[in-house]
Amino acid sequence: MLRLVEKADKVVSFDEAAALAEARSVLAAEAAELEAAYGKNAYSDFLVQHGCRPDPKQAAAIGRLTGSRVKASDGSMYPRRTKAERDATKTVRARRQEIERYSRQVSRLLQAISGLGENTDSPADILSHVHPVFDEPIILERLDFAVEWLSRFAQEWNRRGNRTDETLSESSQGDSP
Repeated sequence: MLRLVEKADKVVSFDEAAALAEARSVLAAEAAELEAAYGKNAYSDFLVQHGCRPDPKQAAAIGRLTGSRVKASDGSMYPRRTKAERDATKTVRARRQEIERYSRQVSRLLQAISGLGENTDSPADILSHVHPVFDEPIILERLDFAVEWLSRFAQEWNRRGNRTDETLSESSQGDSP
């Protein structure tokens, strides 16, 4: 339902009133979700009572009261993170990226070994089916490095010895925090 809204001694258009009503209902829904998840707090009360987000100073105060970060009217989260929090976030992000990088490499290794393990024909027979335009440039560019890397991997694999499920569980117990 639309109603006429007055703002500073002037009548606001119905379209503007509809947009304000929509924004209020979105914020009321957000407040309800916050209350359902974390219980009633100063931020959800502010959203319902004022129908808008707090300004940055208000958001910082509310965030300190609730012990969390809240979104202000400018779209930023307050209170701002401390240098220690930012550094910790960077460290976690870097560690996550490192883990993802290694996971991608392990995946490529497994695909390569699995794929090559399925080849049954002789390399000479396979070579006669390599396309000179599409396949040869890739092979020329990467073969030496791939063979050298796979040889280094095989040496490391053999140096380490083959692990059984028992040795894997023993080593993972030592890695637990």
